[in-house]
Amino acid sequence: MTERHTTTRRLPRGLVLLLAVALGFAYLLRDAGPATAAPVFCPEEGPTSADTVVMLATSWCPYCAKARRYLQKRNVDYCEYDLDQSATGQALQRRSGHTGIPVIFIDGRVIAGYDPEELGLALHQRRTRKAPGGALERTDATPH
Repeated sequence: MTERHTTTRRLPRGLVLLLAVALGFAYLLRDAGPATAAPVFCPEEGPTSADTVVMLATSWCPYCAKARRYLQKRNVDYCEYDLDQSATGQALQRRSGHTGIPVIFIDGRVIAGYDPEELGLALHQRRTRKAPGGALERTDATPH
């Protein structure tokens, strides 16, 4: 009987590790989209509609950029106050009691930080509670 030897080529461990790290980064960045999404700023006198979602953010905050992309990707009517430049935004942040960013106001709900699950739930509830005429009722926590 003749034994047959088969040789299998193995990838070097360093290459396998590099591929695993690259796949991990790709997974983390899967929802990153473009580096920046252009902000839609609120007028200093306040949003033009009671239906508008309001975000308190800065230009340098990566979680603000993620929240911005999340809202824009879902065609949400929103505007934001840049806390580095807006006195109105700074006043809203003080009133909200939250020191971190982003802070997002959706129909009386205040979402502190970037939480896609919480945003999705709030936006779903917003869609399901719209009146037949399309108007939303104004709540006390909606910024004026």
